[in-house]
Amino acid sequence: MNRIKAFIPNFITLMNLFSGCLAIYFSLAKGDLETASWMIVIAGVFDLFDGLIARLLGAQSNIGADLDSLSDVVSFGVAPSFLLFQYIMMRGGESCFFWALPSFVIALFAAYRLAKFNNDTRQTTSFIGLPVPACALFWIGIVSILPSLSDYLTTVTLVIPIYFLLLLTGWAMVAEIPLLSFKIHFPIASREDRRKAFLGLFLVLLGIIFGRLWGWGGVSAVILCYFIGSMVMRDKQDR
Repeated sequence: MNRIKAFIPNFITLMNLFSGCLAIYFSLAKGDLETASWMIVIAGVFDLFDGLIARLLGAQSNIGADLDSLSDVVSFGVAPSFLLFQYIMMRGGESCFFWALPSFVIALFAAYRLAKFNNDTRQTTSFIGLPVPACALFWIGIVSILPSLSDYLTTVTLVIPIYFLLLLTGWAMVAEIPLLSFKIHFPIASREDRRKAFLGLFLVLLGIIFGRLWGWGGVSAVILCYFIGSMVMRDKQDR
């Protein structure tokens, strides 16, 4: 029975990894960036529930934590990198190969952030730096709005703000900035868990509203609100 309990969250984590692999496949083999984006979102759902299920079953383990990080590197580091890489290649052709290579900055910083996370005891109940799944969702939104800018910018001028955002999100992932965490322990009894649940539902509602207004671009807006809002709230708590 204990082995089955331990396997359930690990299986969910593997579905996260599988979804990330499918995202890479749809980006590269099919050039279907919309489906690839959905695969990353589905990976995020699995990533959310593997931790919740592990805590509910009391099946948390070092293997599960390592497996989660390995899966996250693929789903939220490599997959969004290929999403951006493929968009630039589809827009500019083979001549833009070297212009597209910086896309993998996402994967590099994601890997470093996850290695740091695994060895940082301060992040058991909170986050320090932008979580990797949040960064991936941010880039899904950015890639979705890039076609609307293509009529106004050449490929070369388009990659300049992209490079800036790559450096900004890379820095945000590894920066020593405390951010709000939504790691909830069941049953929800403490004031802190209730606050996390409320804020999580608020961000979901905000995502639905922004999504109706701006499509995938609304997701980027929500991540930006989360990042700025976290810093503001942490600053108030420190005073």
